[in-house]
Amino acid sequence: MQTLFLPLAASLFSLLACASSIGAHADQLASVKYVESSHSVALVDANNGATQCALDRQIKNISPHLNWNKQVILLSDVDYVSVADVLACRGGKVSASRIPARVGFVVDVNLKKNIYLSLDAVSAGPLTFAATVARLGKTTPLADFQGMYMPGKRFEKIQEEGFDYDDSMPGRISPDGRYVSANGSMDCTDDSYPGIWDLQTRKKVVRPDGCEQLFTNGDD
Repeated sequence: MQTLFLPLAASLFSLLACASSIGAHADQLASVKYVESSHSVALVDANNGATQCALDRQIKNISPHLNWNKQVILLSDVDYVSVADVLACRGGKVSASRIPARVGFVVDVNLKKNIYLSLDAVSAGPLTFAATVARLGKTTPLADFQGMYMPGKRFEKIQEEGFDYDDSMPGRISPDGRYVSANGSMDCTDDSYPGIWDLQTRKKVVRPDGCEQLFTNGDD
């Protein structure tokens, strides 16, 4: 019994160490790039070291970038892949997933909580957007806020509720999956727009001191 236990314990320790290393590495990531010759994504760390893994399928219009907390690589408007899966690169390849069609472009994915955030343009002059926040694989919104797409809401109303977006401050879902900032702003004063959405209470968060803490607590 003892001779069987030791190899199993060693294997378990190795897996745990690998998972810990992946988490630490993700925190140090600086950028991501696409290597066309090998159809791979390469994660580059702060020391300019790279970890590369091949994608298991062709992806159109690929332009990879990291989400706000460097847990997910957004490969295209609809395709994404976990950073941890790329770093592990099991079998030498990684499988990309995608959000549903006709919900715009993906902005953030919380894999642990199975939620995605996407935006779609609703007006060209000026350019404004509406958000979808739903479970992965689904399009039914998890709540109804101003600035959020909702089935049955008139398009004129959606346009009226549209908001500006600058991808230099990317939209985000909190690590615990409860809060959403569709435009990436941490302003949650009473007059902020679209503000911070609380998916649990289904109310807009109002705090005079900002909402940064809501996006740092919880499971990373």
